[in-house]
Amino acid sequence: MISRPRDRLLEDAVRIVNATANAMLGEAAGCRQPMHRRIADSWSVPFAADAIRQALVLIADHELNASTFAARVAASTGAPLAAALLAGLATLAGPRHGGASAAYRQLVAAAGQVGAPAALDKHLASARSVPAFGHPLYPAGDPRAMALLGSFEVDNPRGPCAPR
Repeated sequence: MISRPRDRLLEDAVRIVNATANAMLGEAAGCRQPMHRRIADSWSVPFAADAIRQALVLIADHELNASTFAARVAASTGAPLAAALLAGLATLAGPRHGGASAAYRQLVAAAGQVGAPAALDKHLASARSVPAFGHPLYPAGDPRAMALLGSFEVDNPRGPCAPR
């Protein structure tokens, strides 16, 4: 099997991570800063850098989900790291994986427009499950969420859309 030297793989990985970050955050996001600080600065929440770092670590430690598996399969064939990243991103785009966050954002946006009860009623009437709830792997809740929620205080635990 032909393999690339470790130092070349590390160079490729650094270049890919920076290119991905630059695409999402813009090149002015401070390429020399750690990723969590780049994200916090880009989102104008520098106070949240540590929570973002914790979230990135918890997301990376997500066992063998579909996008990780796809990226690992591509990389195991000797494909360039950029191709392995694309395999993972393509898988992540599916509605049963990373695309589920788009459904969540749509539901939250609808709740902001018509109120949470009406938005939820309309969503449930379409026979769709509530995004971000009821994952079969986490029947008692995602332990990563508990770790994140334990790292900061929540001003309004019922959320901004809760009835007063």
